[in-house]
Amino acid sequence: MQQAGYATATSPDTFPAARLMAPGGDRRKAEHAYRELLDALPDNTAALKGLAHLLSLQGRNDAAAPYRRRLWQLHVHALGVPDVAEAGAAEFLLAAETGGTPPERAPAAYVEGLFDSYAATFDEHLLGQLHYAVPQLLARRFIALGLPSDDRLDILDIGCGSGLAGVQFERHARRLDGVDLSQNMLDLARGRGIYDGLYKAEVVEHLCQCDRRYDLVVAADVLAYFGDVQPLMDAVHKVVADDGHFLFTVEKSDEADFRLSASGRYRHAARYLVRCADVAGFACKVCDEAVLREQHGMPVPGYMVVLHKP
Repeated sequence: MQQAGYATATSPDTFPAARLMAPGGDRRKAEHAYRELLDALPDNTAALKGLAHLLSLQGRNDAAAPYRRRLWQLHVHALGVPDVAEAGAAEFLLAAETGGTPPERAPAAYVEGLFDSYAATFDEHLLGQLHYAVPQLLARRFIALGLPSDDRLDILDIGCGSGLAGVQFERHARRLDGVDLSQNMLDLARGRGIYDGLYKAEVVEHLCQCDRRYDLVVAADVLAYFGDVQPLMDAVHKVVADDGHFLFTVEKSDEADFRLSASGRYRHAARYLVRCADVAGFACKVCDEAVLREQHGMPVPGYMVVLHKP
């Protein structure tokens, strides 16, 4: 690195990434310096990010991909994703970042690790910073349906998280159950004292094995981790009682049926949701646009959907 003319770059803390990336800088020397640092510190995130960005600026995206992939591998490892699942989780996040071909859903191990790590600050971050409104929106839509609003309904909260949606629907429930992948989230939900049953499981697997029937299934901000929602729709249909309902939200896509955004969350088109509902055996009663939360100070548009099982 000193040969490249960067004698001050003796440690990650003093590595002059900004200087290397300056518009007037020598990109050939910058690349050499990054590679020299990575030879000594192969998992230095500053150098990985810098080299990936430098290569991308030159249109060398294929060359940048291994460094972006390694960054995501380090990220999912820090989340506690098991070694056997790290590669799949990193590929998912790389596709989200680069616009590559996405898988049909987010890897379960990644979602579990993400929300286990997020649990301690989850409610504060969602409500205080992102102005998350999904549970309240779903509850108001439920009341507007004119369905029984006392405590006569058996309700399942899928992807229940810390129980924010459960709080909104508890007063309507004869029985309230929740299912989630994250044990840390389930611990928070259990602490609310509102659920009759809480289950740690992947949602589709749980629904396929569930013998109970529910009058109402609620999914607050859950389908964002599913691209192809058909398997989930089919599984929900199995547990919804006749004349029951499925309430959920999705982020809005104006383009393809579904697409993976840079946030690592899927967006869906209304026509696609209606088509999947019809295949599953649901009738779509409501598909309204709504602002779900804020992201970087901007509203996140979505759909609030109500499906009915005749």
